[in-house]
Amino acid sequence: MFSWLSPKSRLLRVLGLTVETVSSEWGRKLGVSNLAGVVITAVEPNSPADGSGLAAGDIIREMNRQRIRTAEDYKKVIKTFKSGEDLLVLIEREGSAIYVAMKIP
Repeated sequence: MFSWLSPKSRLLRVLGLTVETVSSEWGRKLGVSNLAGVVITAVEPNSPADGSGLAAGDIIREMNRQRIRTAEDYKKVIKTFKSGEDLLVLIEREGSAIYVAMKIP
């Protein structure tokens, strides 16, 4: 599990997300067969993620059109963005694909 609230990276910390790679156990819990992506396990209140409507249980499939298959992918991709940039996140929520936009502080 990766907590983006740790001091390792400012960008990871400021988004306010905790994510895990979608495992077969998560797949069963969430009712999904596509295990590519990361599941949001926690959202920090008043964070950019919270403000954009991301919620625990959402599965992140893409960020700015880059596929996210694992928590390591997520970490690598998010580190390429800079403060002030727009971020477009494709999530799966209850079987529906939804795009969520946020600005990186």
